[in-house]
Amino acid sequence: MDSRRLASPAWQLKGRTQSLAGWLEFNEGRLRFATPTEVLFDVSLLEISQVKFPWYYFGGGMKLQAAGKPFRISFVKPNGAEVLDARVLASFGDPAALSLAASKVTDIHEGRGAGRRWRELLSASTAAA
Repeated sequence: MDSRRLASPAWQLKGRTQSLAGWLEFNEGRLRFATPTEVLFDVSLLEISQVKFPWYYFGGGMKLQAAGKPFRISFVKPNGAEVLDARVLASFGDPAALSLAASKVTDIHEGRGAGRRWRELLSASTAAA
């Protein structure tokens, strides 16, 4: 059994403009993606295939198949998923909205770090499976 563990916030990318926020977790040899309301997949290593980290995700996302179903996952909060209040403040010229831009820079850095950790874990895990 694989004893490695990793978990991070993630977004399932749907179409060009939609995303679904959730939690991606690898534990006891299983990969699981869940939202607050549903589990999208919970599969063993043997059911994970075609793991790719496309260059155009800039290290902050991946594509994979879980039990034969394709998923696009981002570790960087997609545009449009920001806090609505900050957008409203920005539309009125409120300086507090600058926190939105600052949080996006932090999110990109953290998302790319998560992508690096997932690449290391899944590359090693799928090679061993």
